[in-house]
Amino acid sequence: INTYSEKYPNANTDNVNINVVLSESHIISYQTDYDAEPSDIPDYEHNHVLRASITSSWGLPISFDENVSHSSYCIEKESDWNKDNLSVIAFISDAETFEVLQAEEVYIIE
Repeated sequence: INTYSEKYPNANTDNVNINVVLSESHIISYQTDYDAEPSDIPDYEHNHVLRASITSSWGLPISFDENVSHSSYCIEKESDWNKDNLSVIAFISDAETFEVLQAEEVYIIE
């Protein structure tokens, strides 16, 4: 997130939200693809499946002032999630237009 304020020092950061979500990839499951023949795919690989929104749907307000604060988020893993395929995605967005300003994905390493 600091990268954004460093890269765009003149950007308006007065009304910015942070969103943190958990996603999972490499989920093998059924999928219908009407452009394929046959259209039923029993072993389709799903990627970037949203597992949880750790912040609220529209994110939480953040500030880029000199007193940068740090936040921690915690979520309990569901039994059907594969920890080896989980990643945390954080992005900041303009709170008025919802335009995504910067994003980062980090894979969970145990």
